[in-house]
Amino acid sequence: MTHNSKKAWATIKRLHSEKNVQTRVAAVTPNQVANQLLQNGKPAYKEKGHKKRLKGEMEQAMKDSSDQFEKFTPDELNTAMMLMKTGKVAGLDGITTEMIQHFGPKTMSWVLNLFNNCVRTCRIPNGWRKTKVVALLKPGKDPKVPKSYRPISLLCILYKLYERMIMARMSLTAEENLTPDQAGFRPGRSTCGQLLNLTQYIEDGFEEKHITGTVFVDLTAAYDTVNHKILLLKPEFDRTRQFIYADDLCLATQSTSFNAIETRLTDALSSLTNYYTENSLNANPSKTQVCAFHLNNHQANTKLEITWNDQPLKYDEHPVYLGVTLDRTLSFSQHAMNVKAKVAARNSLLRKLANSNWGADPNTLRTTALALSYSTAEYSSAVWARSCHAKKVDAELNNACRIVTGQLRPTTLPKLYRTAGIAPTDIRRQTHGSTEKHKQETDLRHPLMADQAAEDVPGEKEANKPASPKPDTEETSQEVAPPLISKEPTEQPDAEKDKDDKGAKKATVAPKAPGKTTTVKAKQNVVLTGEAMKEMQKQAKANKDERRMAKKKKKKKKKKKKKEEEEEEEEEEKRKKEEEDKEEDEEKKKKIGWLVV
Repeated sequence: MTHNSKKAWATIKRLHSEKNVQTRVAAVTPNQVANQLLQNGKPAYKEKGHKKRLKGEMEQAMKDSSDQFEKFTPDELNTAMMLMKTGKVAGLDGITTEMIQHFGPKTMSWVLNLFNNCVRTCRIPNGWRKTKVVALLKPGKDPKVPKSYRPISLLCILYKLYERMIMARMSLTAEENLTPDQAGFRPGRSTCGQLLNLTQYIEDGFEEKHITGTVFVDLTAAYDTVNHKILLLKPEFDRTRQFIYADDLCLATQSTSFNAIETRLTDALSSLTNYYTENSLNANPSKTQVCAFHLNNHQANTKLEITWNDQPLKYDEHPVYLGVTLDRTLSFSQHAMNVKAKVAARNSLLRKLANSNWGADPNTLRTTALALSYSTAEYSSAVWARSCHAKKVDAELNNACRIVTGQLRPTTLPKLYRTAGIAPTDIRRQTHGSTEKHKQETDLRHPLMADQAAEDVPGEKEANKPASPKPDTEETSQEVAPPLISKEPTEQPDAEKDKDDKGAKKATVAPKAPGKTTTVKAKQNVVLTGEAMKEMQKQAKANKDERRMAKKKKKKKKKKKKKEEEEEEEEEEKRKKEEEDKEEDEEKKKKIGWLVV
């Protein structure tokens, strides 16, 4: 890239798939942007004395909770420090993460006392209240308009460490109060999982020949105008599903007619308006989109006509939700074209790094291709991997492998990927899908697990009924017991004893017990209580933190060992040099002695 830096930087600036993007800096002053950011943070209306009353209630709540809040321990501080990300920009105090991780024992003790005093007094240093705000231009927006800029706050690293320690204490309690439809900023949840929930809901409607109507709600400055006092209050809708990720909300309902869908979504938006008004949130009907998903080609041109606050909502045939472009039949054709354009733009940068004379080595090119091209192409691939249009993306990924290896088009794809050291695209997408499936099946907080638990545990009426005998030997009866995991000792049936003699595993049948029972087929279900789920989540999080800390400690130990080896080598070289100098001095003395004689 050194032979033509102007061309290289022009290529870097084109790392997007949008057309006709303005590259010149607009004539907008920082004061205009700052005033707009302050305006975004103001609520829609001002209640008299609300701020003063809210401050008093929050101080009283913090004082009551601080009396029951145990002091932070050195282990908690070390764990939080290990989990902090390095390479982050410092706040106004100039302290970086790397500085904090190299604090000595006395400084660490002082920081721990500072955090405990902050909790006890419900006060934080004034320097933590100040932040450095950087305004970034939103992609595809007009740079001449102050509303087109997004604020990025650079907080003090010590304050972020303090927040991390408090979050570790309250995370388990917060999980119990959050709606299961919310997937943003929660461990074990991701945009891919939320997209899978939405697309699965739509595909279920396809099987029942229903029409799925959706509204993708947009908010104006959601993070700036949210009222934290009533943040836990959640809107409830009749016969309407919610798919939420942070401030991205999708309302969906199913029916056999467009009129019924329009009525339900209109009622849901009316309830949502009341909820936003109570929470001081500003809806943006001009950017809110509507779309219908169905397989009836005769009604392909039929559009949903929905109004919100006396303003008709825009019908979009290709709405974008969490970075994935959807369409009426979930063919993902438009999304594949968009991803192909993005990967092609990144491949153009990859070509600038590859050259037979001065280019980067194959390992560097492979790492760059995985970071630039493959990361873009495989985002939420579990959602659209079954689409036939995925081959459009595969063509650009093949080009990326050709750039890495330097091979030509006649090279077969199996040899190409084997030489590049990258798995084929279909195998990578299949692996991502299996990973997402395993994550959803093993996450106890996932809505799928809640539905499964509801199926496993019968209602009161069913529980009070006497259990009828089952002739099938594969069915077992398992008692719903209060312990964390209820498993009864089992017996082996006669039909399976012969198989066990040949090396097969024992098949067991639990004896029937009085009380509440549930029938389990093929494999045993594990009944978990709320405390058990909470304990398992806590244990899983502790194990994850322990693995991270062990990995970092191992890395530090390896680095320390390497440093000691280098010091030993230096001492050995120094000792050898001293011995050589000593031998030279002795030889010189001998020569001088011969000359004197």
